Amino acid sequence: MQITKIISGGQTGADQAALDAAIELGIDHGGWVPKGRLTEDGPLADKYRLTETRTASYPERTERNVLDGDGTVIFSHGPLTGGSKLTAELAQKHGKPCLHIDLGRMHPLKASGKLHKWIRGNGVRILNVAGAKASKDPAIYNEVYQAIWGLFVLDTLGADPGPEAEVFRLDDLSQKISNRPETVAAAVEFLEKHLPLAHRVEISRMGRDELAEAYPGLGAWMREIFGLWQGNDALLKNIEEMLGHPIESADEATSAILAALAQRLRRTHRLRVVK
Repeated sequence: MQITKIISGGQTGADQAALDAAIELGIDHGGWVPKGRLTEDGPLADKYRLTETRTASYPERTERNVLDGDGTVIFSHGPLTGGSKLTAELAQKHGKPCLHIDLGRMHPLKASGKLHKWIRGNGVRILNVAGAKASKDPAIYNEVYQAIWGLFVLDTLGADPGPEAEVFRLDDLSQKISNRPETVAAAVEFLEKHLPLAHRVEISRMGRDELAEAYPGLGAWMREIFGLWQGNDALLKNIEEMLGHPIESADEATSAILAALAQRLRRTHRLRVVK
């Protein structure tokens, strides 16, 4: 992945969403946090490897992160205000690339595509992520988390290949995913967590054959992320136990997981209406 590190200020909302995604994806993370590991919900949890500034000043933390990043992306719903606006001003002051993504105007996965293109165009390897805090924007966490995951998927699937496409090695990246699912139930839970709502509802309405045709890229992504044919023997064994016969191909394994996902989603998503 072109991104080697994700940093943020550790605040609730957008900041912690980016950090949580980085941790789960196995991407290095860090950044500066105000003295006392200050956030609106109290001290930042120790699992986040952020460094305290000398003071409890939020602007000092913001400026340090802008300086340390190769570029800054700011997520919001609507125009920038408060600390997010200051972040953009500091990026301009220091001549650092800055991208504002208004999630009120685009789906998180479309935001992933925009961010992916911007990162490639500006040579960003250390990405500073900023945006609204949870108390000001309760929806921001989930959408930023989804956008960062979408960015990873774009890279692992080799989307928009360019001069540096050879650096995106699926097998290397997939090895970084921690806690690979070892059962079909765990794999289904993982997919349900990371697929957008619209896709989950769509899948709930499809038969087994339709799934393979509608989501060919998802099967390839699952093979890499879940380590099918790359050492995840526990998951393969569980699939065989569920099917009642040996698996002959990776496609058969991913098809079985998708069928189990669809079966679960029919119980939980069938009645939802997507506008």
